[in-house]
Formats: sequence, structure tokens, C-alpha cells
Amino acid sequence: MSIILFIIMIVCVVDTCIIFNQRDEKWWKALIPGYNRYVFGKLCNSKKLGVLSGIMKIIWDIVLMFIYSFELWIARTYAMSLYDANKLIFEVPANVKNWITILRIIMIVVAAIYMFVWSYLMNKFSQMHGKSSWWIALWAICPVIPLHYFALSKNIAMYGNSFGLERVPVRKTGKKAEKIALARRK
Repeated sequence: MSIILFIIMIVCVVDTCIIFNQRDEKWWKALIPGYNRYVFGKLCNSKKLGVLSGIMKIIWDIVLMFIYSFELWIARTYAMSLYDANKLIFEVPANVKNWITILRIIMIVVAAIYMFVWSYLMNKFSQMHGKSSWWIALWAICPVIPLHYFALSKNIAMYGNSFGLERVPVRKTGKKAEKIALARRK
């Protein structure tokens, strides 16, 4: 099962790299946790939502690492003996059991907030491409499907505009952008 999840994770990362590359963003930005969410927000004209989604992604990763480490510590500290060669017996004190319960509640709350913010951001991304609000279910249940769809799509939307694959304008600001615009007019 973990091999299948690893393959799905690799496909999601590759699809995100392709999506960024199609929209004149550097493909390597998809590899940076949190920052890739900001880039999605920037593409949807919602940088604040992108920042919030990126922060929630980093918090989610930290919570998962902490809980995983805590449960490994519990297994190492309180494992007593093997029972029937398939079950491990733990004798955990009551105060540690309370911490486990509190950490699980924290994990559920952080997961719910993270999924809401991320699904809302990706729903805005889908709506920019003319998709219905029902796509939010795909983003929440199986994000590999919409990521793969948008990576292979010929219709590209960014910054509130829709383009074909043949020409996606580069969004630049400042004096350099003015020079590029003048050079294109000539």
C-alpha cells in the first residue's frame, strides 16, 4: 500500500511541476512544501489564500511528524511483550493516554482546517478553468485526478485570464516589463 501512495505522491509532484511550467513559473517551485501552495494562490489572484494554505501545509507536516515521533516513543518506552506474535501489549500510564487523546484531537482539527483551506484554493483554481464547484470533491478525495487533468489540459488559466498552450504570457512588473512590452510592440 505504501508503494502505491509513494507512486501517487510522485505523480502529484510531477503534475504540479508541469502545471507550473505551463504557466511560466519555475518547475522547481513545486518541490518546495508550502511555497508551492503560495504559487497556486498567486496563479489564482489570491496570494493571501496561497500564503494561508502554505502555512497550513507546513503546520500539518509539523503536527504529523510530532505525533509520529510521539507514538514511536510510546512504542519504544511502553511496549511490554508480544502476544500471539501479531499483537504488541502496551501498559501506558493514564497521563500519557490523555496526551495521546489531546494530540489526536489537535491532529483532526489541523487536518480539517488544512483540507478546507487547500480545497478552497484548488476550487478557485478549478473555477478559473471553467470547472464547476463539484471539482472540490475531487480535490478533497483524490487530488491526483484533477492535478493530472490540469497538467495534460490544453486550456491554461492564470491571473484571471485563459490561454491556450501555444502562448502563455509572462507576468512581469517594473522597468524590465516595460522594456519587454516595448520590444514586443516593435
